[in-house]
Amino acid sequence: MPNVAGLIVAGYADFKNKLSESAFLDQRLKKIIKSIVDISYGGEQGFNQAIDLSKNHLQDIKLVQEQKLISKFYEEINLETGKVVYGVVDTMRALAESAADKIVVYDELEIMRLEVKDKNTDEVDVKFIKSGDD
Repeated sequence: MPNVAGLIVAGYADFKNKLSESAFLDQRLKKIIKSIVDISYGGEQGFNQAIDLSKNHLQDIKLVQEQKLISKFYEEINLETGKVVYGVVDTMRALAESAADKIVVYDELEIMRLEVKDKNTDEVDVKFIKSGDD
């Protein structure tokens, strides 16, 4: 058994059907075809369309879960429910107040947290700066 849980075959016109029935496609792969979908686009847009059309077969896949999370995020922003904050300062404040349920972070975020202490008053101020900022 291959180490692939399922296979989605997507493409234009009849090619995807011919491929899925072809003798050239390994029988082990034929057994795990979960869905055959007709897409209207190529490249990344076609890939995203294939994922969208196959969501019912992909519920446990991380990418679909992430897409649902981002969709919910945008929905909350559009509805102005007040349940969403964005930006480093507001997000860190929500974390400090234990008000955050989920956090979406850009994986290449280059922000540093600095604590600046006043020598005279011992008061600590927290600053967030981008890498390379002075």
